[in-house]
Amino acid sequence: MAAVPHLLDSNAFLRLAKRDDPEHALIKTAIERLIEGGADLCYAPQNVVEFWNVFTRPKERNGFGMTVAEADREASLIEN
Repeated sequence: MAAVPHLLDSNAFLRLAKRDDPEHALIKTAIERLIEGGADLCYAPQNVVEFWNVFTRPKERNGFGMTVAEADREASLIEN
């Protein structure tokens, strides 16, 4: 039987990357269970765009305020 594809939302990637997020552990556990169950985890280019936007946006504008290098490193984890 083929793996069932699951499109992950950008917010899931953001919560995984922000380890102090209150929902980090919940999202991490949910994704681990999907993987253990044989799910095929997918993302769309739009997910990476949204991730990059929030990750590099200043904190005072509701972003993470991270550097381009940090965003690049974290986004590469999504793409691999």
